Amino acid sequence: MSKLAAAIAEAQPRRNGTPCTMCSILDRLDDIDRKAVENMLRLDSGFYGTHIADLLTDNGHPIRDHAVQNHRRGRCGRGRAG
Repeated sequence: MSKLAAAIAEAQPRRNGTPCTMCSILDRLDDIDRKAVENMLRLDSGFYGTHIADLLTDNGHPIRDHAVQNHRRGRCGRGRAG
């Protein structure tokens, strides 16, 4: 294995300890709203990140589409929608 390949195999994503915006929103929602949002976040839901961000923002939970997408892709500590 090359030096670069070994370094990549051992690499861990950097986490700054701050939850992502989507995680913070989910933590503040009641059970019914959280489940509805989690269903919308599923990659097979048919919703685009922009639409999800608009719906959340319009309902008092400001978020940008790239933050929704990062969460859906698992680029945060708790992300990766089904």
